Amino acid sequence: MGSSTFSAGVCAVLLVMYVCCCQAQDCVPLRDEPCKCRMSDGRGLDLTNIATVAQFEKFQGVDGFSYGWSPCSGSLNHGGECKSSEEPAGCQGSTDPSSWLSIGTLRSVVYYFNSTNHPSVATALYSGGTEGRSMSVQLVCTQQSPGDIIELNEQPEKHYNFQLISAEACLRDHIAAASEGSSGSLSAGSILLIVFFVGVLLYFVVGFLFMSSVREAQGTDRIPNKELWTSLPFLIKDGALFVISPCRSSGSKSSDYQNI
Repeated sequence: MGSSTFSAGVCAVLLVMYVCCCQAQDCVPLRDEPCKCRMSDGRGLDLTNIATVAQFEKFQGVDGFSYGWSPCSGSLNHGGECKSSEEPAGCQGSTDPSSWLSIGTLRSVVYYFNSTNHPSVATALYSGGTEGRSMSVQLVCTQQSPGDIIELNEQPEKHYNFQLISAEACLRDHIAAASEGSSGSLSAGSILLIVFFVGVLLYFVVGFLFMSSVREAQGTDRIPNKELWTSLPFLIKDGALFVISPCRSSGSKSSDYQNI
């Protein structure tokens, strides 16, 4: 078993190297969203809707085994090592729950397009499964939704090839991460600035009304804490001079005080 595991691992590594070095376009998975990938021009793939389709979580292969694929959540808890492995993207098993094995992890996914001239066909490659197992899903763009997934073959050994024919596999013009949010959302800094300026506005409005109605002040005396605001520029000036005065007096031998 050791030699077969080693050879399967070598095949998986060579396949990943081929994908990374020889393919024309990279589609980089988004952080914390492995079912999405984006190219440098903003286009990419989004398999989010696939994750909600029950038929992809367990389907029959041509070799008699059952398979499951979950490109987003890694929630394939069929049993066995598939359940205990770290975020499995694909699993293989039989009627015995303890027989299920991981054939690829979610975080190992690599997306690539088979040809820059035909971007309707892409591939999602997963590695890191039980005993060096790996899998690839050929993503074929059609008008079917959600479409269908089939097992093609096991080639090389312990590498399982599938094909998804679906509208969800089509290249999209713009891929946005969920963390980017909508264009109308506000950041924490923006919210703090809004609260600050609204507070300042309320301070002056309420203070102006109080000084006018309760204190019966007139003219500029209706400004709340007028003395503070009129003296503020001079206080700022004095503070600035105090800060820079050591720098200005350094190196100077003159002093306003007599030496003792």
